[in-house]
Amino acid sequence: MTTPLVRSDTFIRATRETGYRSTAFAIAELIDNAIQAAAEHVNVVVEREGPTKETGLTVAVIDDGVGMTPDQLGQALQFGGSSRFNSRTGQGRFGMGLPNASLSQARHVDVYSWNDTGHSLHTCLDSDAIAAGTLSGLAPVTPKALPPSVRSVSAPRGTAVVWSKCDRIPYRRLGMLTRHLHRELGRIFRRYIDRQLVIRLNGEKVRAVDPIQVRPSPPSDGAVNLLPPLVFPFALPGRNASEVRVTFAVLPVEKWAGLSNEQKKAAGITGSGTVSVLRAGREIALGWYLMGAKRRENYDDWWRCEIAFEPSLDEWFGVSHSKQGIRPTPALVDAISPSLESQARTLNRLVRDQFAKLKERASTAIAVAEMSHHKLLLGVEATIAAASRQERIVSPAYVIEMRPSGDAAFLSARRRLDKLVLALNTNHPFYCRLYEPFRQESSKSLRRSLDLLLLSLARVLASADQRDRESWNRLVTSWSDAAALLLEER
Repeated sequence: MTTPLVRSDTFIRATRETGYRSTAFAIAELIDNAIQAAAEHVNVVVEREGPTKETGLTVAVIDDGVGMTPDQLGQALQFGGSSRFNSRTGQGRFGMGLPNASLSQARHVDVYSWNDTGHSLHTCLDSDAIAAGTLSGLAPVTPKALPPSVRSVSAPRGTAVVWSKCDRIPYRRLGMLTRHLHRELGRIFRRYIDRQLVIRLNGEKVRAVDPIQVRPSPPSDGAVNLLPPLVFPFALPGRNASEVRVTFAVLPVEKWAGLSNEQKKAAGITGSGTVSVLRAGREIALGWYLMGAKRRENYDDWWRCEIAFEPSLDEWFGVSHSKQGIRPTPALVDAISPSLESQARTLNRLVRDQFAKLKERASTAIAVAEMSHHKLLLGVEATIAAASRQERIVSPAYVIEMRPSGDAAFLSARRRLDKLVLALNTNHPFYCRLYEPFRQESSKSLRRSLDLLLLSLARVLASADQRDRESWNRLVTSWSDAAALLLEER
């Protein structure tokens, strides 16, 4: 009598500890399968198992792919049960994604598949029953009607994976989970969404999210500088040649540097990885990879790198069955890291230089404004000064921000703690046709004079009392409308 290769009860417990980086990466495994099945639409439905906020969540991923035969469905939840084992033609390779990803988030998983006949087949995996020893394997494939959450969005053919008893999803609030999934799935599958794959989350379309900011996305007032790609060919024994394609992009420092920290984070300028790694068009890693001895700095937020390769190079990149990162081999590092490190250092210097120029341009006008503040007492400031001539007038710090706005005004001004902030609307023709070209082409003296002129207006707007401020704002808006009209006619 032979000894079983694994003990089902302990194996299922250990498998649940494999872990996925996030719920989005686990769901991504199911979307990979849908893509491999030629699906054009994928619906992700997240809802509560019961009527109260305290009840758990269920997750369903429904596609309109070719569906599965009874034999294929019987293997779908097996570990390694894939008809495409070790395939290098798509996302799947080992037949581990569906059961591994599902059990990382839930204790019970149902799989339904159907075709044009309208009859759906079903199987399931219940980790509780297997761990308790009351069940040793998968449920047999049998006909079963689709649950309402699946049937409401199902196509004439397709497959649905439903997770229940979800005890590993870190988000308890449904809104937070769906926001996380929109952001992560939009980034992971951005290339496929560009190619017309439609992913919907609770009925709302998932939009492509591009971490290297190549496609127009807020803020959209500055053109990203996309550099010519670097291509590294690889000859593989017994296989067709393959290549690694690396694309660098530089964000428009001059146009976006003036955004607030919150706006930079919301736009993905800060708080995200610099290097995005794509396998077969699907992101599997985002962080800092293959840059040699170059360490990441804040200036590196302002350039991005996308590294794309095909599954034939999985061994070189050290891709695991869960597709959650890379472990590059020394051979790959030696082949491409020197070139990537050199480009990274060049772009870091470029960004440093651009920030230095911005600081030089702004500092002169701001220094003059701050030194002269005590000579210019307006509105509320004048009233305070008259009440107490003995008190020293403290000069605020002056800040010039450049950021897109939907307002009609070409500028706005406000007090922010001890700062006087002048915000220039980069969407207004004044900025595009006058201010930015003036800064680029004029002498330092003229640029300083223009900034001082605008700062003087900002002082009046920010220092006026409430009634006067409303009048000033109406005047600035009317002036902005007229300026926009005339500048556009130029």
